[in-house]
Amino acid sequence: MEDRRFAHLDAINWSYVLLLFLLFAWLPGCLGQTEIRPAEPRVAVSNAIQKLAAAPNYSWRQTFDLPGGNWGSLARPLDGKAQSDGLLWTSQDNLEKFAKGQKRAVKEPAGKWQAPEERFPARVIRTGLYGLVTPPAWQLTNILDKVQNLKKSDGYYVGDLQPAEATAMVIYGGVRGGGVGGSRNGAPVSAAAVNLWVEDGAFSKYSTKVTLHFIYNGTPIESTQITTVEIKDVGTTKLDVPDEVKKIMGL
Repeated sequence: MEDRRFAHLDAINWSYVLLLFLLFAWLPGCLGQTEIRPAEPRVAVSNAIQKLAAAPNYSWRQTFDLPGGNWGSLARPLDGKAQSDGLLWTSQDNLEKFAKGQKRAVKEPAGKWQAPEERFPARVIRTGLYGLVTPPAWQLTNILDKVQNLKKSDGYYVGDLQPAEATAMVIYGGVRGGGVGGSRNGAPVSAAAVNLWVEDGAFSKYSTKVTLHFIYNGTPIESTQITTVEIKDVGTTKLDVPDEVKKIMGL
């Protein structure tokens, strides 16, 4: 006669086996979906901006691709360093500058450190090389607030800006944001776009492209200005502040 005393145990064991089989068949698919699902473009870019802003320090190089003409010092590369406490250092065309909030100290080639208002009128120190410099984290925050149609393409993020929003990016007449509506001879900016490179959740580079139209000797002209910023040495940038600068800025 067949012993049925332990038959119920066999049924229970097979139930466990079936349950474990279904669990392991379902779990990898769910995990795989979680791992490969990319973040929304605006969320991914916002997270990268927050990561850069929270870094103790970083460096950057800003270059300008401008059409033919005499752009002077503003067409030359700008090197910068930023600290999380708001202290900035920049160098462009051999003019060095420290800034924190509204406080600044500048040093011209072969010159000494001094407050810019000691040497130049207010209208000069508000613009051009002597004007306030905004660090990449601030620039990127401003761009994200205004960018439209943000999407990922060919490994980086692309988006559009309304022409009116790109006014401050235009370089004209020795200053940024010059002219009527940020353009030459009153002609409006016709298009503006941004490219944003985020690698492993961190910014490596971004660029802005502004296209404007103006009239020159009665002929319509299209002009394109491209500004590129490369970010580097995040968390390892060293910023040495001279004693003269500390005294001038009250650091």
